[in-house]
Amino acid sequence: LHLCDRRQRQMCIRDSNMVATISTGLARMVVYALLALAFSEMAALCKDLTVWLADGRDATPFQGMVSDRLNRAGWYLIVAPIVGLVNFIVCFLAGTGGNWGLWMSGMMVMIGIILLLIARIFDYGMGLQREVDGLL
Repeated sequence: LHLCDRRQRQMCIRDSNMVATISTGLARMVVYALLALAFSEMAALCKDLTVWLADGRDATPFQGMVSDRLNRAGWYLIVAPIVGLVNFIVCFLAGTGGNWGLWMSGMMVMIGIILLLIARIFDYGMGLQREVDGLL
């Protein structure tokens, strides 16, 4: 009886480790993909703004693409820590320990919120630009 309980406990531990391993692997892939998308949006935004600077004084940075890129990058940075939190919960429920990395997650969410706010500022600037263009 004692040997049976021990084997059963070892199988449970192995199964919970398998769930945690799969969950962590999937979560990491999703987080890395979201971070790659966020950095890709920021690189494209830098390229767009470089083109704007080269165009001279008549061009405006208040364009839909700038706001859209900031908005997408902000959401990617907000969702990535949420994926990590879901993974932490799955690992905790499976009976294995985990590390969520609260400090980095909080920082990513804050940066994402800042990017969303900057996107709103660019939206407002686009509205003002349309009004000015309509008056001229």
